[in-house]
Amino acid sequence: MKAKERKLISPYEEDAFSEPVLHEVVKENVDFTLTDSQWIAINDVFAECWNEHIGVGSDVYANDIIGYVQDGLKEQDMLISDEHVVKIVNVILDFLSKVPGAIIQ
Repeated sequence: MKAKERKLISPYEEDAFSEPVLHEVVKENVDFTLTDSQWIAINDVFAECWNEHIGVGSDVYANDIIGYVQDGLKEQDMLISDEHVVKIVNVILDFLSKVPGAIIQ
């Protein structure tokens, strides 16, 4: 089996906190198939949580975001295993923790 070609994605690049960059980061860091429709649903729910419920300067708790994303996906009848949602949200949060200014610590 051919090894997966990996891209170097820097949290310091311009527009690092954007949907296309986060999508690439997730694809590079999960070992399961994530369809475009699944990614769009996850991204939309994550963005809603981030923009409307966390807000600037609020504390970021992974378990709260994971629960929010899981609930949002269930409302949309989007079947993605809880294990995969946990992995995806953790990948996103890990990357965002490295993007200057994305998470105020």
